[in-house]
Amino acid sequence: MIAETITGRSIGSLLRTRIFAPLGLGHTSYPMTSTILGPHVHGYLADEPRLDVTDFSPTVSSASGAILSNAGDLARFYEALLRGRLIPRRLLNEMQTIDPVATGGIPDAGILGGGWGLGLLRENFPCGEAWGHDSETLGYMTAAWSNRSATRQVVVFVNSNYDHDAPVSQAMRDVLVTAYCGGSDQL
Repeated sequence: MIAETITGRSIGSLLRTRIFAPLGLGHTSYPMTSTILGPHVHGYLADEPRLDVTDFSPTVSSASGAILSNAGDLARFYEALLRGRLIPRRLLNEMQTIDPVATGGIPDAGILGGGWGLGLLRENFPCGEAWGHDSETLGYMTAAWSNRSATRQVVVFVNSNYDHDAPVSQAMRDVLVTAYCGGSDQL
């Protein structure tokens, strides 16, 4: 709402002209309807009978959850962000500044907690820290993680009941660790 008020343009227009087009994110959009054009992953709830919730519109969350993308574009976005091609380095540093008290980390002991920066999450994997974001919405769970230089990345989408289903969350974590760390304990 702040960006729209300051610029006089819609958030969709701003995203398209300032992020999607310059980064070449050809499979990323900010739709204003629940109709998804082209090939896409369907979201399901595991109710009986199974319920397809693909047409549920994430626009109810406005800019906090209504962007549609694919794994390649999501990785490209984080690569541009973490390599300083999207915002000035000083702003990226602010995004990666995390209060260690709020995360349970003890920096003097070399223990990094996970946690929030300004719109960017830090996650700890067995092979090192990663930066990105994860989220859930009705029918889907998504996670995208990159090392600080975006030379190592993982993006995973799965179906989810949107209730922090422990077995699905644990399976997602296992896949992320295997894909991100590649069976190695070191970055």
